[in-house]
Amino acid sequence: MAKSKKIVKQKSIEETLWDSADKLRGSVEPAEYKHVVLGLIFLKFAGDKFEERRNELIAEGKQKYVEMKDFYNMNNVFYLEETSRWSYIEKNAKQNDISLKIDTALHDIEKDNPSLKGALPDNYFSRLGLDKTKLATLVDTINKINTLEDIELNDIERNYRTRKDEIIFMDLRQIGEPFEKKFTQFNTQHIQDIARTFHSWQQKDNDYKNIPEYCYSANKEEVAKKDYSLVPSKYIEFINRDENIDFDSKMKTLQTEFENLLKEEEQSKKDLLLVFKELGYEIQI
Repeated sequence: MAKSKKIVKQKSIEETLWDSADKLRGSVEPAEYKHVVLGLIFLKFAGDKFEERRNELIAEGKQKYVEMKDFYNMNNVFYLEETSRWSYIEKNAKQNDISLKIDTALHDIEKDNPSLKGALPDNYFSRLGLDKTKLATLVDTINKINTLEDIELNDIERNYRTRKDEIIFMDLRQIGEPFEKKFTQFNTQHIQDIARTFHSWQQKDNDYKNIPEYCYSANKEEVAKKDYSLVPSKYIEFINRDENIDFDSKMKTLQTEFENLLKEEEQSKKDLLLVFKELGYEIQI
């Protein structure tokens, strides 16, 4: 009797995304999961759409146009250089510099497609410091997603897009640690927190919030009202810590402190005069 073929159930995109997040566990902060996964899904989606359009051109006998941007853009498809294509990322997933290759791919896609200006993360994977083995495994997991069936362009644009007519202002003066007495520097955690704030702001579905004395997202109208000034302090909320101070209570506290200080000073003066007197060098005042 012939053996029946085992039917392998294809995982849903939700299951694949869960597997992706699970592979990141312990390697990066949970808040970073979506940035890592979405960045790779974008590359997979853009790559699949590019290859689909490329095959269409070949099928139509237009091989000589397969490397011309206009023939992709006219169908709302991003043009990709060879090193920006998912096939290239997948092929080089186990290379030591895979993080750099992913960052370069995102950078070049944004460069070649003006509609994406400012929308994609910059040098994110290189700065993240994710273990190359885990990143390679993650690439393999994302590769199992059929983006042409599971993901619509709107799903991508909902997360990575240009913040048109908006500016994020950040005041980093309260952040940092002392360096060589005169300077202040950011440590790794500071840099990650700042980057997380920016990437959160960059996405439509996000948990970004304006934070007093740290960050503020201003629209074009707000900037125009301030004569297009780009000074962060003109937008970021300042907390007036003196506003709710009880002046009378504060002055009474200071009065008591100075009174005690003057009494201590007077006693120290008497003790010092006594010491000189006992030594035979009395000081006359």
